[in-house]
This record gives sequence, structure tokens and C-alpha cells, in this order.
Amino acid sequence: MHLLQRTPLLLINLCLVFCVASLNGSQNWPNFRGPNAAGVMEGHSLPTTWDADPESDSNSGVLWRAPIPGLGHSSPIVWEDRVFVCTAVPDGQESELMLGSGGRPTAADDNRTHSWIILCFDKTTGKELWTQTAYQGIPRATRHVKATQANTSLATDGENLVAFFGSEGLYCYDLNGNLKWSRDLGVINISKYSIGWGYASSPSIHNDHIVLTCDDPANPFLVALSLSDGKELWRVSRKDISERSWGTPLIHKGPDTTQVVINGWPWIVSYDLFTGEELWKIHDGGDNPIPTPFLANDWIYITSAHGGKSPIYVVQPEARGDITPAKTGP
Repeated sequence: MHLLQRTPLLLINLCLVFCVASLNGSQNWPNFRGPNAAGVMEGHSLPTTWDADPESDSNSGVLWRAPIPGLGHSSPIVWEDRVFVCTAVPDGQESELMLGSGGRPTAADDNRTHSWIILCFDKTTGKELWTQTAYQGIPRATRHVKATQANTSLATDGENLVAFFGSEGLYCYDLNGNLKWSRDLGVINISKYSIGWGYASSPSIHNDHIVLTCDDPANPFLVALSLSDGKELWRVSRKDISERSWGTPLIHKGPDTTQVVINGWPWIVSYDLFTGEELWKIHDGGDNPIPTPFLANDWIYITSAHGGKSPIYVVQPEARGDITPAKTGP
């Protein structure tokens, strides 16, 4: 059975809420949207009703709750008996988050020291096992009032835990919270209307490769680094390829080629994981590319529902060159 889930965990009212369905079975959820970025957990049934409302009398389906300080849109990840999540905590008064529909392009007032924190919980009990502060300082880029300074999700291969906070750096820990190495990739200001809307592209891992999308409009690039030591393996400019992107890289291993698929605008592009060479590309997707490409039935699915065009593309992994669909109609 294939069960589509947005995530097996929920962040509600600055709490980590772990539900009964999330504990059943032992499938890991090692990165944003899980294996193949498909948002699918196989072989497990979900209850038809459950209630995570803390004000509800029933509170059915909730195993435990754990408070999370600060603000974070990070989706939790799971490896065996541990749950990992990150957040950003300001000094002094708590940061405000605008909720509800609508909203002007307004930057949050974050001009004070923040701490970017990684937390680890026991999956069964919700007990906090460890917490580490990756970085402290005044944010190097602004965020929208509806975003946070910790939008990205963590990623793990079962031995290494990778956190990328955009302008606040890349960090690699072991699963016990010991720092292995860190890298500063400079300011990555994903902006529109002269406002940094907040970095949100999570890291992707494949064997000894970490891939990061850094589409700052002033200097967009894609970079691959060694998971073992943080050494840069290659970097390609995305100037004239993508003005901005919030999507997470999809890494797909095929029989002959392992490719990295990036949802961008005005071009969606696939790159060779080991060289950074361009494999295929599509022109004219949505102008605010946020969704992460995903894999299903060995096909690659890409969409972006913003702008004049909101296409859904389905690509065979063996595609090569410019595969932009021909225009039809008047």
C-alpha cells in the first residue's frame, strides 16, 4: 500500500507532535519528503481519524509532544529511534510569524542575534536526547514575515547529519550531535521585491555527495561537496538559468547516470551528480519554483503552481538536451 503523507511528523504551535501512525514500522524518513522526495511511506496503514489539537478532549493518536523554541519551518526527519529537527531562536522577545491568507512583501525585523539550533528526540518517548547550536549571530539575510530563519530540513545517511541554513552555513554532525566539520558558503539572499524571503532549499545526500541549491539572484549556483570532509567537489553557475528557487535537489540514480534535478525559473535543469555537467533542461516553468521534484514509477515529476504558467512536467530520466515542449495553439 502506498500512503501519501506530507510528512510523518507535525510542527504545531512550536511543538513537535508525534502521532501513532508515525511510530508504526521502522521505515526511515532521512530527508525532506522522505525517500525519492515522494512523500510516500510504504506498507503502513494510517488511522482514518486522529486529533492533534491540544485543546481537544480526545487528543487521540498523539503519542507525545515536545516544545520547540524559536521559529522553524523545518520538517522533522527520522532515523531508526531518533527524530531530528532545527529551529532559529532570537535573543530577547520571541520572533513574530504572520499567519493567515494574504500578506504584502514585507521583511521581518530580525536585526538581533539568533541561535540556529538542532534538536534530537527519542522517537518512542519524545525525550530530548541532545541539542546543538550550529551558529549564533545577526541573520545575514532577511526573511519574509511568513517565513522563518530555519526553513530547511535536515538530511542524514544514518551516520552523518547535515544541516544547511543558507547564509548561516553548512554543518555536518554525527547522530550523537558531535560536529564533524562546517563550511561558510557566504550570503545567499533568495530575494524578490528587494526582500530576502528566506532560504528554504534543504540539502540532498547521495553516498559521499552533498548537493545544495544556492539560487541567490545575484549569484545563483549549484554546488556538490564531500560528505566526509566538506571539500567542494564542483560548482556550476546558474546565471541566466535560474533567478530564484526554493526547491530541494532531487538525486536520482539510474542504470548509467546519477542526476540532480533542480526546479528553477526560467529553466528546470538536470545535472550529472559527479561532474556538474548539464543533462537536460526545460524552459518556462512557474516563476516562484518552490516544489521539490520527486520520483514515482521511475519518472521524474516537476511542478510549480505560481505565475502565468503552472505546468506539470513528467520526464523520463534518460532524456537529454533541451526538452522544452513545443508550443501549441495560437
